[in-house]
Amino acid sequence: MQVAQLRLLIEINRLNSLSRAADVLGLTQSTASRHLNALEATVGKQLAERSWSGVHLTIAGQRLVVHAQKILDQINLAKDELNGQTVGTTPVIVLAAYAGAVATFIPTAIRATEQKLQHIKIQLEVIPSEDAENIIMRNKANVAVTLADHHMLKKSRQDELKLHPLVQEELFCALSNNHRLARQDFIDIEDIKDELFVLHPNANGPLYRTFFSDCASHGFTPRQISTTSDFLTRFGIVASCTALTLAPAAVIIENKPSGIVFKSFRKKIQSWIVTVTKSEINENEKFLLTEIYASAKIHFHNKF
Repeated sequence: MQVAQLRLLIEINRLNSLSRAADVLGLTQSTASRHLNALEATVGKQLAERSWSGVHLTIAGQRLVVHAQKILDQINLAKDELNGQTVGTTPVIVLAAYAGAVATFIPTAIRATEQKLQHIKIQLEVIPSEDAENIIMRNKANVAVTLADHHMLKKSRQDELKLHPLVQEELFCALSNNHRLARQDFIDIEDIKDELFVLHPNANGPLYRTFFSDCASHGFTPRQISTTSDFLTRFGIVASCTALTLAPAAVIIENKPSGIVFKSFRKKIQSWIVTVTKSEINENEKFLLTEIYASAKIHFHNKF
């Protein structure tokens, strides 16, 4: 696993294009392809796939890009130390975010912030969405990105915490092109009462809780044939018309498999993506918040 290969993976994730990533890094198309093939051979997983909208990372690729960014960050920190710019003299902002944000718009915000505020470093931590407020309260991070449902937005909290709404995330139902519901404009909850589902093993965030609550209000619990955290596996099962699955908008943006359609529920299932901070934050943290907001807007509104 070489640094050049990791840099290429990061740029593919940012640009959704192998050729553009190669141009940015000063590589030929053939060299970039060899780097990607070698990296896939090293990890034993397909990391990127082509579609009509460009080259997109697979779930495995998205996971690796998180580690790749951390590796490159550590390399840069080592270079700084060797050049006399020790970590102790470099202001660090600790950014905690749930995995879905880390795999999509957060890397763009980090790069933009560090390019414009070259005197600071951002340390990224991946957290469960439900831990965001506690991490800020315990001073384990300066900024946290999480999902918030209506109740979280409305509940009373300590005065020292503040929530900053970014964009709304929506949950979609994924069906085979050949499914009986595929031609409907929307999915009604009662339409899926007798359907089978393959879901994420930790389907317990705000979006999923709303989905299960809506099903319960119609007198049923969705029947699951299996669970897997790998979206590509789930989409493969869906494409075979064996079961349905659920997918947040951020996942659909990064994965647009053939043979599958994504339908909104007639009663939309949505939650907010928010940042959590202390009520009083410094100018560097305010700048990072601005970049996170801009990156989230671009990711959801330009790509969906």
